[in-house]
Amino acid sequence: MTTTELLHRGRRLIAQTYANREGLDFRALALFRIALGLTLLANLFTRCYGGKFFAHYTEGGLMPLAALTADGRWSLLDAFSQGPAAKVGFTLIALVYVAFTIGWQTKVMRTLVPLILLSLYHRNPLIDDGSDWTLRFFSLWMQFFPLAERWSVDAVYLKRPVTARTTLRSAAALAFILNLSFSYFLNAWQKDSPAWLDGTAVRLVLWDPWTSSAAAAWLRGWVPDFLVTTMTYGSKVGEYAAFLIIPLAYFFRRPKLATVALLLVLHASFGINIHLGTFVLNYFAVALLFIPSRFLDRLESRWNLTYNYSALPSRPAVIFANIALLLFCLQQGRLLVLNNPFFSDTTKNALNQVSPKWVVNVDKFLMVTQEWFMFRFPGAVPLMTVEIVMADGRRLDPFREGNFSATRPAEQSQHVGKYWVTFLWRLRGELNGGTRDRLTQYFFDRGAREVNFYATTIIPPRTAAESVHIEPPVQLLSVKKKDEWNFAAHDLVSENSRRDLASEQNMQAYEDKWKKNDQLFLNFHQPKERADLNFESTIGCLADVTLVATGAPDFGIIEVEVNHELAGQHDEYVADGVTRLNFPLGKFTIEKGANRLSVLSVGKNKKSHGTKAGVDLIRWVCR
Repeated sequence: MTTTELLHRGRRLIAQTYANREGLDFRALALFRIALGLTLLANLFTRCYGGKFFAHYTEGGLMPLAALTADGRWSLLDAFSQGPAAKVGFTLIALVYVAFTIGWQTKVMRTLVPLILLSLYHRNPLIDDGSDWTLRFFSLWMQFFPLAERWSVDAVYLKRPVTARTTLRSAAALAFILNLSFSYFLNAWQKDSPAWLDGTAVRLVLWDPWTSSAAAAWLRGWVPDFLVTTMTYGSKVGEYAAFLIIPLAYFFRRPKLATVALLLVLHASFGINIHLGTFVLNYFAVALLFIPSRFLDRLESRWNLTYNYSALPSRPAVIFANIALLLFCLQQGRLLVLNNPFFSDTTKNALNQVSPKWVVNVDKFLMVTQEWFMFRFPGAVPLMTVEIVMADGRRLDPFREGNFSATRPAEQSQHVGKYWVTFLWRLRGELNGGTRDRLTQYFFDRGAREVNFYATTIIPPRTAAESVHIEPPVQLLSVKKKDEWNFAAHDLVSENSRRDLASEQNMQAYEDKWKKNDQLFLNFHQPKERADLNFESTIGCLADVTLVATGAPDFGIIEVEVNHELAGQHDEYVADGVTRLNFPLGKFTIEKGANRLSVLSVGKNKKSHGTKAGVDLIRWVCR
């Protein structure tokens, strides 16, 4: 047989295989829709319980709209940011998910799902994780699938003429299958660190302080080395096997059942030992796509589930699917090069120069393509733990019940719930930024007086004979609550001062920001005039006290007392304009309940035009 004949037979075999491909059963697509809908509901629930709804999606939480400054962001939830409105927004999302699950107005609902997922991401990008990436990935691809052909409300109440086809064999379906298969290859290929090569990676993953489950905490205490090695190599083999078998299950009938079993076992083993949010449920839903038709025939005949209607994708949708696959592959290849140490800096810089900016921007907006590096280098991980100190002195873990311990992750599972884990992991990179300030204020609003951040490095054992090593915790930062009192005219003790001495003055016209946009103006006519101002504290302590005042060209010199203790003289004169001034007063005893600030006019700077004064607030930090 000549080479030409061999090539001809090969081309004919490929053409026959493609023409006779098994495809995806419409009923399997219906099961995928139901499972994915339930996963979406579970994902929504994980965003809400344990205080996460208020913390992450309302104006009073960690991410008010003013803190979202990224270019090109967009979210439907921007219109539902206040507490009651946010509840309405999440209720509407839940209704869309339920409608999608039961297959009511499926075309509309499947279009809304990715818009909702994008809105959730852009409302608070700091808590996005891999399970959210894969949900967006599946929600975009499902736009090209007839998800309501079988077993849906649409199929019952919108009966239409249908074709004799029972399987989906479109270009969009093939593109999705190749995309899914390629993702498993990337996940396995990137596991190239020494721990994966010598068979110890799984033991390190079991000790991962961010994601290890209660089952992992139990297993890591006794699992023998040979079992760890088997699990390590087995996970890579399973992912490579998924890469190979998923396309085969699309083309042929026989590999389907094996594909279902492989995906279920592979992801169940991940889910038992690692907290990955709804990631495992996402891929359980995908596994249902490959259920053999003979099993679905039995199910359909037993329950008389024969309603159907035609909702096949149009030709423009198929063309768009191919374009989407091409863009995805280009961007995924770009990420692989940029994040891979095997490529030189010269190559990476050149790739950045030629990459179309709009493709990169679209990818950033959709946040679909993954970089697959989560468990590439398992090992010693600096873990940031947070401690809050309450007014009664109790030192608590704000994310779990019980007292705080910086070494708690080595003693039990550190998991603090989806989205808190992701938030804390990202907080490490901006511990001195606005996110830190919002987190500490969040705890202060709930009764904390002090928030401490610690770094604890856990060095996992490499063998069963070794023990875990915990380095002494290092305190990264300590933030104490700053109590303050914004003065108003009614705080003036009238029996000690002129009635017209103090008045509230609007300060919105000036560049600096005064508390509540006003100050307490003290209209001193001459030296020796005095203003006694009352303020209150919810706690008694020795505190560092600061007076926030106003500087102006006609303001004079004041002498300050805190609870009848002298706090020095301070000049409120400034040459030009009007500005806020911070005067550190020193350490004073602040009483629980009523306290007093006294302001005495003692003269003026030679350059000043008057002896007037202005105060905004008094601030104290308990030592």
